[in-house]
Amino acid sequence: MKYTFAEVSIKTIRLHEPTSQPAGDPEKIRQLWEKYVTASDWYDPNKEAFVVFLLNSRLNCIGFNLVALGTLSEVCCHPREVFRPAIAGAAYAIAIAHNHPSGDSTPSDADRSITRRFRESGEMLGIQVIDHVIIGNGSQFSFRELGLM
Repeated sequence: MKYTFAEVSIKTIRLHEPTSQPAGDPEKIRQLWEKYVTASDWYDPNKEAFVVFLLNSRLNCIGFNLVALGTLSEVCCHPREVFRPAIAGAAYAIAIAHNHPSGDSTPSDADRSITRRFRESGEMLGIQVIDHVIIGNGSQFSFRELGLM
């Protein structure tokens, strides 16, 4: 049997130097979002963007990857897309984040459900999911802060 595989590439933006402060709290994740994600040429504040931040063993950010770009009110992603750059980038842990263009950072039922799946998938892979942060206008919601991680 002969198998043919499509060429696959994963674009992860690697930081020249890891961040100097750990990304263990939602404010640090928000700062990473504002510094790197909003400066990206693909970013559109009127669409939900789902991003994974790759972290080293000291929880410093070593890179990030756009997992999915959605619509005004939703973005679809699967654990395989979230963990693919983490595995390829040899991340110790990840922090995930997405924005709500409405400005309200309150999580939807879908946000809660997918976060549970990401946490469980990370446990199976041995890649800790530090937090899932939803970015709103001037606010953020942290699943970790509420004990949901």
